[in-house]
Amino acid sequence: LANDSVAELGTGGLILSRSDAVAMQSEDLFISPEKVTVDYVFRNNTDKDVSSIVAFPMPDIEGDPNEMPAIPEA
Repeated sequence: LANDSVAELGTGGLILSRSDAVAMQSEDLFISPEKVTVDYVFRNNTDKDVSSIVAFPMPDIEGDPNEMPAIPEA
């Protein structure tokens, strides 16, 4: 649902809301072990330019800050 929202930066972080001015027309998501890509096409539903914040919300990451799971051990 967040893909099709506009974002504002508020006191507590990102605030996602709806806008009738812009709509997501398509999303092409590609996932492989080596790469993740996504291409979006948005449609402006107005006759004027629209400015918006583009945001990619991520889930909270928890764990030991000294742990480095991306670095394999010998």
